[in-house]
Amino acid sequence: MAKKKTPAKKATQKAKVAKKKAPAKKKVAKKKAPAKKKAPAKKKAPAKKKTTREALTQEMAAIKKRALKKAEAKKRPAQEPTIGEFVSVVDAMGSRRPGSKVPAGIPIAREAGFHTDQIGALTDREEQVMAFVVASLSPDRAADWKDQKWWYAVLHRFDSMGIHLETVARFAGRTSDGEALVVQRAKTYLAGLLGKLPPIQPQVVFAGLFSVEIHGRLFGLVDASEPEEDYERIDLLPNDLGFFPPYDGSYDT
Repeated sequence: MAKKKTPAKKATQKAKVAKKKAPAKKKVAKKKAPAKKKAPAKKKAPAKKKTTREALTQEMAAIKKRALKKAEAKKRPAQEPTIGEFVSVVDAMGSRRPGSKVPAGIPIAREAGFHTDQIGALTDREEQVMAFVVASLSPDRAADWKDQKWWYAVLHRFDSMGIHLETVARFAGRTSDGEALVVQRAKTYLAGLLGKLPPIQPQVVFAGLFSVEIHGRLFGLVDASEPEEDYERIDLLPNDLGFFPPYDGSYDT
């Protein structure tokens, strides 16, 4: 016969049932406080309008300043060279005019005692050189030509394929300083430039087109053709030597 549960045992069982896990509490997301509105930016006070008199005074001052700069530039050109000044330009490349048929490089014949007397190949390295005493005239034909005819000792260097390596120029003076004296000075400068190189084997030089600017003047072997007129020519500047098809090394002066 089963025993009846006592009241104490019933209380214990009720306690166990009560200990069952209570349902998890739902997490309630906290509401973020509304962001504070930025205070409106302070408006800048409107700039004071210049009076007509003030504006006119400033404009006149600016005009005067520009006029003074132009006058000063005419008195002392920015690119005015000094006697004996060296200029060196490396890796200069030339370009052909749109539609031009001239080649990228040409042979230049060596003529003893003439314009191309000092050209050839260096004896102990794969280099070619062209050396000149040459004058450059200003593009401004209105200027005094004697003062604007500048004399240089110039040395152009190329690799064996005719690619330009370097142009070195040394300013010798102006015709207005006495042309005979200046030309002799340029010859001395050129001898000094060549004296730093190995001996030159006189021969035909193959040179690619190139151009450099020295004291605002153009030096190089440049495309002077006029494609629209079906006219071909390459110029050595400022020597004024012209090369024409079939580009056999000969030139016109």
